[in-house]
Amino acid sequence: MRGMEGEETYSASEAAKILRISKRRAQQMASAGEIEATQNERGEWRISQRSVHERLPGRPLRPRQGIDEGPSESPLEASESFRDMLDRIALLERELGRSEVRLELTGRTESSLREDLERERQGRERERGQTEEEVRRLREELEAERSKGFWKKLFGG
Repeated sequence: MRGMEGEETYSASEAAKILRISKRRAQQMASAGEIEATQNERGEWRISQRSVHERLPGRPLRPRQGIDEGPSESPLEASESFRDMLDRIALLERELGRSEVRLELTGRTESSLREDLERERQGRERERGQTEEEVRRLREELEAERSKGFWKKLFGG
């Protein structure tokens, strides 16, 4: 709604929701002149949107602009600032995309390395089993040769 010489305004309830305060506190602030507001003939407060937005957390309070002061930022400066922000957002999106790709590649590499490690372990276990089997077989052959030699010696054959 428009009020206050054509400026956009909020009701006390709307301003309270935006500022995350009670309606009563918004009315108190309007009454005390802490925020720019006017009261109509029914006693309802109309609070300047600009005044509310200046009080939002994370936004520095800007001095009220008089008629002679003009805007704090020219439309060209605002446009350049907006373009700078868009460029920064695009840069951050590209960096995010690269990070996501790196994360995916890292995950794939880790998975491949784990599979290679498991194959190596299995191969080592197979080789160990084969080696133990080979040792057992060689022992049996050696024992067989030893026992043949004993009987040959015993019976002279």
